[in-house]
Parts: sequence; structure tokens; C-alpha cells
Amino acid sequence: MAFELDAMALVNASKSARVYKTLPRFPSITRDLALICNREVTVAEIMKAAKSAGGKYLKDVKFFDVYQDDKLGIGLKSVAISLVFRADDKTLSDEDIRKDIDNIVDRLSSKLGAKLRS
Repeated sequence: MAFELDAMALVNASKSARVYKTLPRFPSITRDLALICNREVTVAEIMKAAKSAGGKYLKDVKFFDVYQDDKLGIGLKSVAISLVFRADDKTLSDEDIRKDIDNIVDRLSSKLGAKLRS
């Protein structure tokens, strides 16, 4: 026998409840941040701190790059994250999310010692 298949497990799995969400009516705004931090700071810590400081419009935080080079400084790395903001009742402007981004940067700085990469 090459393999065994449990057909009942497949049938039972297909009966699981599906949850559907309506598509958002308003577009999202995405802002990317590149941060310089200590090499010991984890991406998970950065994402957790950003999510906790993001405010009511922050819908998602995604990690997309890590760069390490001694040109940044000994023991430092650059971490890039993408912030996705969206409101359920309006199209957001830069002014709507500016305070949230400032709060995120402040939290990352105070809690993890991260600074915006220039």
C-alpha cells in the first residue's frame, strides 16, 4: 500500500462553518517604516509594539525586510514594516493617520530603542 486516506476526516473537515466578511467599502492607506534597532530586538516585538500603539484605524502590520550591515552601526539592523490603515465609514486622509503613526514611532522608540532610518 502506498498511502492510506481517511475519507471521513475529509468529509467532516468540509462541514466546518465558514465565516464571511463583507469587502471594505473604503480604501486602505499603507505606510512603510524603516527602523534602526539593536540586533537583539525581534521582528515580533516590533510588530507587537506597533499594533498596540496603532490606534483604531490600524488594520494590519506586515514585516517585509531586514538589513544588517556594519555601516548602520555595530550591533544594529534595519527592519522595515508596512502599516495598513482603514476606516469603515470614510476614506482616510494623511491627517487622520498622522497621530497614529507618531504614536507608533514613539512607542517603538521608548519601548525598543528603535529610530526611523533616514
